[in-house]
This record gives sequence, C-alpha cells and structure tokens, in this order.
Amino acid sequence: MQSLSTLSEHIRELEVRLLQPDVRKSPNELTRLLADEFVEFASDGRAYDKAGVIEALQHETSFRRTISDFRMMQLADDMAVATYELARKSDAGEVVLSMRSSIWRCDAGDWRLIFHQGTVRTKKHPTAVEVTSTFWRLMGTNDFASVSAVLADDFMLDWPQTNERIRGADRFARMNREYPAHGPWRFTINRVVGGESEAVTDVTVTDGVRTDRAITFFTVREGKITRLVEFWPERADAPANRAHLSEPLE
Repeated sequence: MQSLSTLSEHIRELEVRLLQPDVRKSPNELTRLLADEFVEFASDGRAYDKAGVIEALQHETSFRRTISDFRMMQLADDMAVATYELARKSDAGEVVLSMRSSIWRCDAGDWRLIFHQGTVRTKKHPTAVEVTSTFWRLMGTNDFASVSAVLADDFMLDWPQTNERIRGADRFARMNREYPAHGPWRFTINRVVGGESEAVTDVTVTDGVRTDRAITFFTVREGKITRLVEFWPERADAPANRAHLSEPLE
C-alpha cells in the first residue's frame, strides 16, 4: 500500500499528464487513463461520458494549463479524491481560472479517473485596502482624471467639516485640478486599516510649501470606490497646561 504522500504525488502526476496536449489528443492514452464509466461535468456546463470526452478532445483548442493548490484525500484503499485550481492561458494571454475535483479509482494496480468536475471561478475583485493603494498612487501622478479608474459610476465625496458633497469622477477630477497649489501634490500613506469593502487611510499631503493630513474613509463595491468621507484635521500647538503629561510625536 502506498503512503499518502506518495499516492498524492502519483495522482498529481496523472492530473498533470491529462493536461498535456499530446495526451488529450490520444484516444489510446485517454482510454488507459479514464475508467469505462467515467463522467465529467465540464466548466462550460456540459456533461460527458468516456466516449464523448475522448471525441470532444480531438477537436479541442490547445491551451497552456497549470495546476495550483493541489490537495488529495484517500477515501478507501482503491479510491481517492483530488482538488485543485486550474489556470488556462490562451496564446493571447487571457487566463481563465477554474476549481477542479477528480475521483480516482485503482483498478488492478492502475489508477483511473472515474469522475471529474470543473467550475469556472468568478473574478475576484480587489479588497478595499488594495483599492486605496491604487487610489493614492493615481492621485500621486497629479493626473486626477486617471483616478476615475477606481471610482464607481455613483461615486461621491463628502467633506463633513465644510458640509460639502462632490458627485462623480469628473467633478472630483476638476476639483483637484482647480485647487490652489504651489507645485505637484505628493501623498504619503502613513497607515491603512480595512478589509474587503471598507478601509481608512491616514495620508500626509504636501505641495512643497504647505503640508496637511487627511483621514479618509473608503467604501468599495466590486473593486470601485463608491464613497469617500474625508476629514482634514487642523494642526494646533499643544497647550502649555499638558506639557508635564505629554511629549512630541516627532
């Protein structure tokens, strides 16, 4: 009886073999690797039996395929299930990800695939923290129209301190272009806190003459910023009556 690690390596090798173009085009190889009662539920929603999948693969367009996050669990002495992520890349560079699961059965010492299923993975949107990084990078180009790449159609910016709301990417870009400045704006991210759909940044902003600090609350939906709520704290001198209790930050 094979050890679990040895069996896992062997099953992975068989999965990789089934991805090779020459094997997929070979009825003899496929007949040897697939069980007679083989069934596949493909990522395009179609169902195949052994004869059907062998016929379909003869007309398949060749893609480069790679396996990642491979895992195997042995169900019985003669049965194992494997799961992994498959990346299919075309010559044009387009990549389609799918989650795969296979059931393998050992017949007279040879492991054969008895069942396979593929489910296309939906595109994962960047987290709010990732979007904020892109936002401030684009702001740093001083091409404020470019920031629209991460702004939703219903984007709005709120400044509670001055009771202002700016709607839309165009007005946001125009506001930044028209804001008085002594030179290009530079943005330094001091801290980012957040998760999938919300984030907060603490950013230092300077035009080379004046320096301010902005605390910005981001709301993100499907990789786009729907709302910013921003506060600009005024710098103030520490009161003398707390001098015995505090010390300078810098």
